[in-house]
Amino acid sequence: MRALIIAIVLLGSIVQAHDGHDHGSEPGAIKNGKLTGQDNLVYLDAGPHIEWGGQKLKRKVSESNQIIYQTSEELKEATGLSAGPDKFLELKVPGAELLKAFSFDHAGDQRDPIEVNSPDFSNDVVISKSKAMSLRWKADTTSSLVKIIIEVYTASGNLAGRVTVSTKDDGEYDLPVNLLSQLPDGEGKIAIKRIWFGEFQPLKDKSDMIGLRSVMSIVGKAKILDI
Repeated sequence: MRALIIAIVLLGSIVQAHDGHDHGSEPGAIKNGKLTGQDNLVYLDAGPHIEWGGQKLKRKVSESNQIIYQTSEELKEATGLSAGPDKFLELKVPGAELLKAFSFDHAGDQRDPIEVNSPDFSNDVVISKSKAMSLRWKADTTSSLVKIIIEVYTASGNLAGRVTVSTKDDGEYDLPVNLLSQLPDGEGKIAIKRIWFGEFQPLKDKSDMIGLRSVMSIVGKAKILDI
């Protein structure tokens, strides 16, 4: 499954490589036009929808407490989303509590989907907690970072454990045993997310710069085993 997500974030929140393991919680409510995500970035509410490529993207609060605007399958078909990185689509924000209405013709530039060489996302990815996991993908030096996420769920569908790693987009990363061993056994998903950041527009009542975060991701099913 591939998706492109657009989010508007406050710059000044530091983006850096980190390792982590946490348990999920229910998405929070947007307060005073913003919401702090589990990644410690502050997400700004751009209103009930934004327009990208002539299509309306509806607002959603993700499981990771992020305000996101996600492309639909219909938008991908209409705009040729996977056609390549050289097309640019105007982003239009109607305005909200903290944001002016604005247009930005570079924020929606189309990127190639992530090409993962290993592991094989077309089948269930079997992850051993007792040895390092090798991930290899086609690098893209234009991106800000790559985030690797593994989540495990209970039989009832609740999040039981998560490992998140942020790294540079150089095409390779080996997840260490000390992180994988923190996960419970079970089934879940693995995601590799390519992320771009860029500053572009002041807030409504302040001179602070804000940024746009666009994400292209690939997600696969995973089995986490103590083998």
